[in-house]
Amino acid sequence: MSTSSKVVENLLEPAIVGVIAGVMTKVFYPDTGISKILNTFELPGPLLIGLTVGVSSVVGESLKLWVLPYIKNNSPYANAEAMLVGPALTGLTSVLAIKLGTNATPKYLQSFILGAGSSIAGKYAYDFVKLKL
Repeated sequence: MSTSSKVVENLLEPAIVGVIAGVMTKVFYPDTGISKILNTFELPGPLLIGLTVGVSSVVGESLKLWVLPYIKNNSPYANAEAMLVGPALTGLTSVLAIKLGTNATPKYLQSFILGAGSSIAGKYAYDFVKLKL
């Protein structure tokens, strides 16, 4: 895989994950309201969740593309590890973002599934778009 295609995948897939997370936040937590960030500016709750889950997905993709394959004796296991680390990271991030960043009362398992499910759905959506292009 070329460097440019890695960079595109590293940015495009997390963008899709963030959009899915934002939409699903509106479905699961319609009462998220407006989130005040550091007492300076306000964001709608679903946008905040989408952004934070998207950023955590960038971290997970970076691990998958740039770190895990280059660890000595790890390259056969890199994809399997990334399949576990990415959704777990986005799931934990969504739980924390909903708990700390919105006025919604989080259901922890539901919040985790929101983030992890967004990660998995975003991966499949990205692969579908990549196949069509």
